[in-house]
Amino acid sequence: MVKILYFDYVALIVLLLMVISLAIKKITNGRTNQAFLLLVLTALYTTMYDICTVLLDNRQGSSILLGYLMNIGYLVLRNLIPVMYIFYLVTLTDTWALFKRRRFIYSTWLIPYVIAVLLILSSPITHLAFYIDSNSHYTRGPLFFLLYICATFYIVFYLIYALRYYKQITFKDIIPLLLIIPLQIAALAAQLIYDELLVEMLSSVLSLLFIMLTIQRPDTMHDPVTGLFKKSVFTKAVRLSCLNHNKVRLAFFTITNFQLLSSFISYEQISKLLGFVSQKIIHAAGVIDLDNAELFYMGNGRFSILLSEIDFNRSDAFFNLIKENVPDEYNLDGVSISLPTNLCIINIPEDFSVYEELMAFEQDSYKFKNPDEVIYASDIVKSTNYSIIANIDTILDDAIRNKRFEVYYQPIYSTKHKRFNSCEALIRLNTEKYGFIRPDLFIPLAEENGLINKIDDIVFEEVCKFIASDDFKETGIDYIEVNLSVVQCMQPDLAEKIISTMNHYGVLTRQINLEITETAAEYSQDTIDKNIAALTEAGISLSLDDFGTGYSNMIRVASLPLHIVKLDRAFTFTENNPQLLLVLHNTVDMIKKMNLKMVIEGVETKEKLEQFEALEIDYVQGFYFSKPIPRAQFVEFIKNYKFEE
Repeated sequence: MVKILYFDYVALIVLLLMVISLAIKKITNGRTNQAFLLLVLTALYTTMYDICTVLLDNRQGSSILLGYLMNIGYLVLRNLIPVMYIFYLVTLTDTWALFKRRRFIYSTWLIPYVIAVLLILSSPITHLAFYIDSNSHYTRGPLFFLLYICATFYIVFYLIYALRYYKQITFKDIIPLLLIIPLQIAALAAQLIYDELLVEMLSSVLSLLFIMLTIQRPDTMHDPVTGLFKKSVFTKAVRLSCLNHNKVRLAFFTITNFQLLSSFISYEQISKLLGFVSQKIIHAAGVIDLDNAELFYMGNGRFSILLSEIDFNRSDAFFNLIKENVPDEYNLDGVSISLPTNLCIINIPEDFSVYEELMAFEQDSYKFKNPDEVIYASDIVKSTNYSIIANIDTILDDAIRNKRFEVYYQPIYSTKHKRFNSCEALIRLNTEKYGFIRPDLFIPLAEENGLINKIDDIVFEEVCKFIASDDFKETGIDYIEVNLSVVQCMQPDLAEKIISTMNHYGVLTRQINLEITETAAEYSQDTIDKNIAALTEAGISLSLDDFGTGYSNMIRVASLPLHIVKLDRAFTFTENNPQLLLVLHNTVDMIKKMNLKMVIEGVETKEKLEQFEALEIDYVQGFYFSKPIPRAQFVEFIKNYKFEE
């Protein structure tokens, strides 16, 4: 009887195309993808062996030994396919830990396959499963039916397992996963009735193809820019980890200024930046040899890494390497941009065992910034700031709506005139539930959620009201310094809003000095330059805040129409640091030669005051004179302060 190979040829072509597609689209990372690839490759090699065995059987005078080798290879692989389906199902449901805990099942589920393999391997001697007759024809042995029983056992096992862990399988995945059962039953039946029709492999291929087009679809799994898994794959993975109580380690790696960057650089540049960071993460995984690490891109400059328990001992080295590989600055098309990052580690189930709680934390984890070291979720949850940060949007909305923000003022001392000639306006927030919230906590979060513009408007309007009041006249203060946030500097209508508010309250341009940071000066230069030009044309002076804390572009600084440069408080810590003292002297000398005024921040002792007076720094600000205080208290302080003779 001549067997028909057409169905096998079709199966072989489809399987080859599947393997090529998986390779080209790089659907080989991650445990589930690797399990599916192994399943496809098993089916491919089985089909190749099947074709070879039939060609040998149809050819008279073939080598009996070669016939045995080919048939053994085919039957061993053919019986392996249902085992690989179970392996794929366990991986897809992420239930390996549960599977191992059921020791009886874990230790016995391969026994039918082992028996089948032993039966096949012994057949050249026993002829129990099959034998090759003197005419080189393949013939089934008396116990061949045991191979069908073995296949049936794994089909039933597969069905029971799928039903047992149906919660770990999404509804849309049920049909393609269960389709294998009727297809295999139909193929087995057809093979028994029509022995010449080789349809078993085609039935397996059809089910694999359906799984690939539904569950393993690359467009639904991988982010096109980074090549990493999408957030939808991440949510499924962590849901299964929580549901199955698996021990996994999760890390969120975030570009903390991503929203700011995306507001002024192009989509192509953002894609280039994300590709750069993702390649650094992939490279780190390769160096540490973490083949089982699953890498995801969550959107908005956020990456996540999922490690199984087997890789815990290498996780610290992996995370540190990522931090080392991603620089603090990145050269993007010839422009150096700041690239601060944040890495937060979560242990499941120790930190979070409930999926909903974990995802709620995921939404807020990027807000916890500590660029110098890795952050642990266990420390964050224990901190008093966790609830504040998790609810910051509600807190800020309530503060704006119910006018809970208050402007404080810190005096600035003129070393030349020996008096307070100005002050700096600083925002403060004191809530009913959380009490006083630090500015360095809520301001960066307000910049990220877009509420900083409303807060900045509140500050500027309060300052203008103060200047327009009789209280201000009694202080003898010349002007008030107001900080402009990075986000505020990027608003096209900034100058128009500021001038309009000043005109509304009758504030003179000489009574306001606006402070911009080095970071603001570097970002979106076209927008900031237009704003600066409009403000200076209106007669408003500008100062550069926190000078010396960043990577100062002196050409950029020199090109700005600045009136004052504020030296960061870091310059006050020159004790036992001759190099910093040298930098201070050179910086002061350079700024003087640029004909700019200077303010030194953070002065807390009389000795420091005298040191900076000796350097002929124009203005001094710090706790030596006063901390920032509310308006009424500030007015009384200025009126009653007695300067030392």
